[in-house]
Amino acid sequence: MRFLIGCLLFFMFVHPTLSQTKIYGSVVDTLSNRALRNATVSIYQEGVGAVQKVTLTDLFGKFTVDQLNHNMMYRAEFSYQGYQKLIKEFSLDKDQQLDFGRLHLERQINEIEEVTMLPPVRMKGDTIEFNADAFQLDTNAVVEDLIHKLPGIIVWGDGKITYNGKEVPSILINGKEFFGSDKSIGLRNIAKDAVQKVQVYDNRTKQEQREKPLDASYEMNVVLKGEKEKMLFGNITVGAGTDKRYENYLNLNYADKRTQSSLAYANNNANKNLNSLDQLLKNTTYKGVGINADYHSDFSRPGINRQHVLAARYQHDFLATKETDLKNIITANVFSNWDREDMTNTSNTLVSGNNGEHTNQRSYHSLDVTNNQAIQGDIKYELTQEINGRHTRIKSTLSLLTSEQDGQSSSETDYDYSNNQSRSIRQEQQYQKRQSVTFTFSANWGVKNLGYIQERNKKQRVLDRLKYGLDWRASLNENDSQQNSNAQIENRLNPDADQYIDRSYNNDYRMNKQQLIFTVANRKDRFKIINAVDFNYSDTDQKVSDIDGNTEMNNTALTHASKLKQSLYTPKIEYSYRIFERDYTGRLSEYLAFNPSLALRLLNRTNSSSLGYRNIKQRFVSHLPKLEVEYRKNRYGTYFFTSTLGFQRSEDFPTIDQLQPIYDDINPAYRYFGNPNLSKTEKQTWMGRLQFEEHKTYALRVNINAMYNTLSSGIRDSIVFAPGQQQVFSVNMAQDMYDFNTSVNVSKPFVIKKDQTFTIEINASSYRSKNYQYIDEELQKLAPMSQDINFITYYTNGSKYQLSLKGGYNQYDSRNLTAANYSFSSVEYYTAFGMACALTKKMKIGSDINGRFINSNKFRDDLAIWNANVSHRFTKGNNLEAKLALYDILKQNKGMYVRNGTVELTTGHRNSLRQFFQLSLAYYPRKFGL
Repeated sequence: MRFLIGCLLFFMFVHPTLSQTKIYGSVVDTLSNRALRNATVSIYQEGVGAVQKVTLTDLFGKFTVDQLNHNMMYRAEFSYQGYQKLIKEFSLDKDQQLDFGRLHLERQINEIEEVTMLPPVRMKGDTIEFNADAFQLDTNAVVEDLIHKLPGIIVWGDGKITYNGKEVPSILINGKEFFGSDKSIGLRNIAKDAVQKVQVYDNRTKQEQREKPLDASYEMNVVLKGEKEKMLFGNITVGAGTDKRYENYLNLNYADKRTQSSLAYANNNANKNLNSLDQLLKNTTYKGVGINADYHSDFSRPGINRQHVLAARYQHDFLATKETDLKNIITANVFSNWDREDMTNTSNTLVSGNNGEHTNQRSYHSLDVTNNQAIQGDIKYELTQEINGRHTRIKSTLSLLTSEQDGQSSSETDYDYSNNQSRSIRQEQQYQKRQSVTFTFSANWGVKNLGYIQERNKKQRVLDRLKYGLDWRASLNENDSQQNSNAQIENRLNPDADQYIDRSYNNDYRMNKQQLIFTVANRKDRFKIINAVDFNYSDTDQKVSDIDGNTEMNNTALTHASKLKQSLYTPKIEYSYRIFERDYTGRLSEYLAFNPSLALRLLNRTNSSSLGYRNIKQRFVSHLPKLEVEYRKNRYGTYFFTSTLGFQRSEDFPTIDQLQPIYDDINPAYRYFGNPNLSKTEKQTWMGRLQFEEHKTYALRVNINAMYNTLSSGIRDSIVFAPGQQQVFSVNMAQDMYDFNTSVNVSKPFVIKKDQTFTIEINASSYRSKNYQYIDEELQKLAPMSQDINFITYYTNGSKYQLSLKGGYNQYDSRNLTAANYSFSSVEYYTAFGMACALTKKMKIGSDINGRFINSNKFRDDLAIWNANVSHRFTKGNNLEAKLALYDILKQNKGMYVRNGTVELTTGHRNSLRQFFQLSLAYYPRKFGL
């Protein structure tokens, strides 16, 4: 850890600079001597048409261009809209810093004389535009390769993109999402030669920008050339390997000015879990496979999964405009999958018992086979435009899901407790069918735009000065299931207590949920009123039968019909009072605010059941105040800092199953009783947050969060080791309990030299708690704690190669302060190294190795999983690829695991993916400008 901290401090404060060669100066207007902000400074190498370096002047017209090669002739072009271009030629000696002084640009005499060729970078209003043709790249380059070259923009090793230190979370193509919401799909598939320009802008409304000019929320838009908008791209892959492993993909994607459509199929038996069409397109199309792929064989996943997926998408743009603030788009998605999972599990669990020693334990062995089939689809509509003078955003989604699951399992559990010496053998078969329909609607109307003069008019209507939001969510779920279970229980202490149970279950479940939220806020969100209404209705009809020979008898203890009705109304008022505030346009924004809010929660819950003891009515009224003090400072072009300290009070209520649970005696070794006399839990929360971000290309970012919770009358389990059975009761603890959570995130990129960057990110978190639990009526004081420290570093050299190093440490300690010999502890270390290297324009190699070490009581395990691959692309466009992949080369994966609990520690192993080698052949159809 000291080494890690030392490395961080070194890279933060001792910035590695390999060359001090640079030029600097300022650009001003000839007549007025006024500084020209955002003038373009372009550096060209002699004899090379593509720009080498480019930057914009700052607020004071100043510029700096560094890391230039010495003893080389350069041409510097200084341009600004409406002014004549100025050209300077120069060369530099080693480590020379050349001062150009004040450079005067002359105005154009008339528009005819204006140069028609666009500069590499220019400001157009509030949008910065990069001219794609000014940056020369390989003929097979994609948009992501272009972005690596753009000044002010950093592509991090994990795929995150920042502009002047601030993240750009959304990237659009021609003003709309490109084949889903994952930004990497467009960046890694669209050819650079198809791009006209790249725009970066603040995507907030004009009103929001005027009110908070320094709180930019960046978005990127890639504008395609008109003749390149019609395109076709995709992937066809066939792969086979040892141990009968296989994986196959097919996806074809077509787009034009108005539409986007995709069709995809995938299957594998190598624990590659596909959850969406976006995930498949991100990882399998032209440059989708890389060091950060999230669709790969999962060697940590238990069991072996076989999966088939068929998916499709269609999107239509009614406006077909490249404007980013106007949308009228409908999108339809269908995703279906067929999975089969085989899993075996063997484990041993140590249990804190009534003798104060870890002699209580149980062993478990199971075999499960599960088949899943699911089809899910949705239709989304999005509208963004100005309606009746208000900026309006409307989004609605209709989602459908139908799924079926069937499976069979067998398990054996041996109990070696001081109060229980027994064995349970169970066989189960189950079938479940689920159907659901969900509709969501969201609408936001901004403040009415009446023009500057009318906005200053004090007689303006109050309703015009407010903005509104409406959110509605409705869902209907049906779940029908059948299950047959038989259990053989052998009691080694009392053979007369042996049992055999053969039981069938038939359960029909219906649920209807509605939520409506209406929000009214003033122009600057200083005052907000929120009204939230939730309705929840569920209907359960469960029939349970016991089979004795050929006789089937109704189990009256488990058969029941129940109806649960719940309504929740939560009105809330939020207010922000600025204790002091100052704002110097373009330079500084700062304020100290007091932000109180008050919410009222009205909960009504009624459960009607054929089991009389579960007829329950609950009514709760809660006051939920929140107080917050916030300090914020934003210095333009330098840094952003915010700190918050707050307090919040809330309440939690016992559920029906905590009050009156239903007991199924098919597992007689364990019984949960609940407690019908439980009352609510009161929770008080203190929160603190610090955030710091530099406003520059290679920005330091720091986030610190802390939360302290205290519980009064908290609900906890009380464990009793009765003869032959572990019993659990829920109780409200009279003793106050607390937990304390902290987290720290630090990230920083560095430029080493041209096209080479190094990024590091460190995440640390800590959890500490004090709570109580009864074990055999003896009060135990517990103080569980855990610490996590993780780091990740990336080194990239353009598109040539990338290295990553990850590491982490986790410690968990259950810590029983009443009886130390009840405690459990575990420590886990992990490290992972990955690399991807382009040996040539055609050949690439990649490798990763993941190491893990676990130490928990007497259990120890360590392993290293090493994977490697080599690929070669053929044809002029690199469209055909052959790839050899080697997985788990050291053959060390054993499927070991540890699961910690407050009074239990489980260690075991499950079947998992083992070593295999695979050869695949992929073809990438790509055509831009059909």
